[in-house]
Amino acid sequence: FLKEYLEYSKDDKIKKLQRINLLETINKVVKASKLRNRKINIKCSRSLYLTTDKNSLYRIIFNLFENASRYGTQIEINAKKEMKKIKINISDNGPGIEDQFRRKIFKPFFKIDHSRNINQGGSGLGLSISKELGRKISATIRLEKSNKLKGSSFSIILPQRKVT
Repeated sequence: FLKEYLEYSKDDKIKKLQRINLLETINKVVKASKLRNRKINIKCSRSLYLTTDKNSLYRIIFNLFENASRYGTQIEINAKKEMKKIKINISDNGPGIEDQFRRKIFKPFFKIDHSRNINQGGSGLGLSISKELGRKISATIRLEKSNKLKGSSFSIILPQRKVT
């Protein structure tokens, strides 16, 4: 808990933008996760590259994937280029997030249901960290209204930039 708080509170300045392969980053996240006994479907072109801070994007995807894995048994990650942006959706078949909590979920330490989270661990910082890192790399992170898996669905929308 303390380690996660310190990670959240420290200043994560973007040091270097670099061109990364998005499918490789997604696969590294899935491989690094401790929650592996899930059905995971990844839809992403092998040739989808973007320029961003590699560590920040990894952390955002990791946090959203861990949440999906914690509450769902099926996870879908769908990444595609849309106009001059890259959109990554991470969806699950878990219980979803009720409308009354949608505005609060990105606040530090917020947990929807303390009794549900006791056995799940977590400090309530993952989404707020993701939102802050997203701001630093010009990404928008939002909770979508619905998805075909009927659980939660988060999108990460990133600008398609060129290396300068």
